[in-house]
Amino acid sequence: MRFAILFIRILAFFSLHSLSAGEYFISPSGNDQALGTKEAPLASMARGLEKLRGELGKAGTLWLEDGVHAIHATLVLETKDEKITIRAVHEGRAVLDAATRVPAEAVVTSGA
Repeated sequence: MRFAILFIRILAFFSLHSLSAGEYFISPSGNDQALGTKEAPLASMARGLEKLRGELGKAGTLWLEDGVHAIHATLVLETKDEKITIRAVHEGRAVLDAATRVPAEAVVTSGA
């Protein structure tokens, strides 16, 4: 009987552990090779999504640090991402910028 109770407790522990949420921090000054912690944030939401998707079945949060977060490629959120939350660390201080930047030398004007 004791063995059965111990087995159930161990099983419950590992079940709860496998359902724990992943958290990754994203910062405009981050690095996509970093761990994604508050102290070593990632640079892009795309990398954060990639890391969370690698943790199959887990819920998770991408925390956006203050600043302007440039989005250089289309971000695709799928049904499988329904357990992922994207939040600002400080409300109203994280800005998503998906505008395409065109270098001045690429702009051609005709003489008027």
